[in-house]
Amino acid sequence: NMSFFFLNRFLDIADAIEDPENAAIDNTDFMDTDIPSPYDLDLPETSAIQGSQVEEIRDWVLGWSMDQSVQQKMDMRQCDKCGVQVYTGTLSCPSCKHSHEPCAVTGFPVLKKSRVECTVCHTAGNRDDWNIWVQSIKECPWCTAPQNAQY
Repeated sequence: NMSFFFLNRFLDIADAIEDPENAAIDNTDFMDTDIPSPYDLDLPETSAIQGSQVEEIRDWVLGWSMDQSVQQKMDMRQCDKCGVQVYTGTLSCPSCKHSHEPCAVTGFPVLKKSRVECTVCHTAGNRDDWNIWVQSIKECPWCTAPQNAQY
């Protein structure tokens, strides 16, 4: 699901970089998220991705858009405070403005039920993401202090 959204957005931005005079980036799907609108950012003059890679991504997105098993909607969750449906990765609810700290591993919101933190710098993470990181890297992603998985 989310790959479709983000790669489709990538294609819109790649097209805008290639032909800025005819750029038309639809921001509708991202309106109630804290993902910045491309209209609020300065686009680079050249793309860092080669044309053949852009075309490969375009083929993927086109294939997914025809595939009935790919749901073309964002992953959602309920706001902890007001209960409104929000994009899973939103740090601040667009309705009530309730906010979460970002996970040190993923940048996604740290939810109360899965919150863990570094024993040294107290930077927060979501338990599953934290444990995957710490089991592999053996240290805090923020301060690099040695860490163990937390259950």
